Amino acid sequence: MVKLLGDYSNAEDARVRCEAFQSLLTLHERGLTISFDLYDQVCAALSDDYEIVREVALKLVWLMGSKYPE
Repeated sequence: MVKLLGDYSNAEDARVRCEAFQSLLTLHERGLTISFDLYDQVCAALSDDYEIVREVALKLVWLMGSKYPE
């Protein structure tokens, strides 16, 4: 499921990208470990044209930075 959400993070519609990242945050809150493999995709989203995507991506970068400090 995480792979599928990672694929949706490249969708054309900003709302889909935003919800894909938001779903990853929700899964983490429910106990799922988010793989560091998504880090590059999340960092790329920090320069997205839409603020809603950048905001959720920033939360994910913070989360991954806390979980994987190295």
